[in-house]
Amino acid sequence: MTEMYGTPQVAASEFGAEDYLVTTPQAASQVRSRRRWLAQVNSPLRVIGYYFALVYTFIIFTQLHQLLIMAVGADTHLLIIVGVPMIVLVLSGGGVRRTLRWPAAQYWVGFSLAMLVAVAFSSWRGESLAITFRWLRVEVLILFVIAGCVLTWSEVRNLMTVLAVAAVVDVLAGRAIAGQVAGRFELTGTTMSDPNDFAAHLIVVLPFLLLVAIGSWRSIFTRTAAAGVLLYGVFLILLTGSRGALAAIAITVLFCIWKLRPGQKVLAASIVIILACLTPIIVPQNILTRFSTTFRSADSADQDPDVARAVESREGRTYLLKESILATLSHPLFGVGAGQFQNYEGRRARESGLHGSWHETHNSLTQVSSELGIPALLFFLAAIIATYRMLDEVYREAGKRPRTQENQQIRATAFCLLISLVGFCVASLFLTLAYRFYLPALSAQAIVLYRAVQRKWIPTVDEPERV
Repeated sequence: MTEMYGTPQVAASEFGAEDYLVTTPQAASQVRSRRRWLAQVNSPLRVIGYYFALVYTFIIFTQLHQLLIMAVGADTHLLIIVGVPMIVLVLSGGGVRRTLRWPAAQYWVGFSLAMLVAVAFSSWRGESLAITFRWLRVEVLILFVIAGCVLTWSEVRNLMTVLAVAAVVDVLAGRAIAGQVAGRFELTGTTMSDPNDFAAHLIVVLPFLLLVAIGSWRSIFTRTAAAGVLLYGVFLILLTGSRGALAAIAITVLFCIWKLRPGQKVLAASIVIILACLTPIIVPQNILTRFSTTFRSADSADQDPDVARAVESREGRTYLLKESILATLSHPLFGVGAGQFQNYEGRRARESGLHGSWHETHNSLTQVSSELGIPALLFFLAAIIATYRMLDEVYREAGKRPRTQENQQIRATAFCLLISLVGFCVASLFLTLAYRFYLPALSAQAIVLYRAVQRKWIPTVDEPERV
């Protein structure tokens, strides 16, 4: 008998019968817990919130409101139209309470509070307050939207489908409306207008297409189409010329090979080798040249302008990393204020008689530590670790259970979410994306998956064992 959550298994179905014999106080408590759970699941406000959550998640992951502005030339206020009732449903339907039961969510609340406190110590309080307000109003809201409204395993499956469709939209948008800066792809007119940000976004969403592609429960046509869009999405990542994204892909591949079963390792390694051999053939030379500068010295860039630009970019980021660490050490508790590192660095350089870079940190960890302080960084890292642990526990437990189609689907879902989390975390080491929705959204998906399979595998526990 499994003891994944420290409680013996009593029933196996998501909505199993409750007519088993109640002979002990523990069994009576389990029946009451079961009824409370079903009352939450069937609550009309919660059900309406669930459907709004699917729509809201799709909008956020596709940036549909920004794409519509580009298409029609005017603001449709789509995010407000969906977001305002979404907030009301989360608050009135008990979504906040359900979300805050989980440590990962509690860490994000701690991070948000640290962000608010840091405003008082910011070198430009007005701008830091605006960034903090956007974080609270838009970015971290998705944590409560998903974790507060998605409860059952069937709803988690639907959420994964919505995210896979969002990934298709992102890839198609990348092909249809992407512009180029110095030969590098970017999603012009959106918050992903920087090539590196666009690459990081694709790294987050493409694993949802992988989940469709490897799903034996899907039709062969659907799986083939998903695999095709997935491969094209990887191609778009390479076209961005993002060296951080390339490192994320490499480390994610190693992570996958480490996690897979022996037979799966061979298949995955074979596919990777084939794709690696094709890359020099299909990727433009200027992008390959940029990738080659990762370990090239400045002296070798004198004869090639493309190489010179790439090497200069790399050295600039190295400089910013050092400066952000120094800013952390000089302002360890509250930082210099959200969004204020570039001003801090620029003024500091000017005082030393230098021109200064006047750029962001290009590292999400030092973005947090330098702008919000070390306590905020600890909350940030704790949320990531808690998210990983939940996903990893579901993945390992599903592998121990009978290899039914449902257990295989649960295992595959956890695996693809792990890929998304690991890939984004690596990419974020080269980008300033700490104040975006990605990590809170991944924490929320980990919570709903963990909670749903807990109720499916051991549906009679009163309170979850928290990770």
